[in-house]
Amino acid sequence: HCSSFVRWCLYNADAVTLNILEGSWANDFGHFPGADPVRLKDGLDQIRPGDLLYFWVDEQNGHVAVVLGIDGDTVTFAESANWGTHQDPRNGVRWRTFDKKATDFNKYRFKYLIKMAGVYKD
Repeated sequence: HCSSFVRWCLYNADAVTLNILEGSWANDFGHFPGADPVRLKDGLDQIRPGDLLYFWVDEQNGHVAVVLGIDGDTVTFAESANWGTHQDPRNGVRWRTFDKKATDFNKYRFKYLIKMAGVYKD
């Protein structure tokens, strides 16, 4: 699922220590130590590769993805999903994009940018 994928990315990039693999849910990234969450529509000019995109549904359900790059107004991110059955075509890891100027962020599913500069090792 999404949080396992993001933990794997952060760990394999040597950005965090082994203890992150002990578990965290998507909702935990919203208050990850050293991270700086801001509303996505307010932080569009602050997005950097390695930052996280996040939304929450309730106390136990949310979603998190990792920003791969920015090219002009196009933001590319990777996410992983598990929709409950192995046959669901939405399952797995994929990359997607959004346009910082053309996206309606009032309707867009990701609501927060989690700036990760304070988390990563120098």
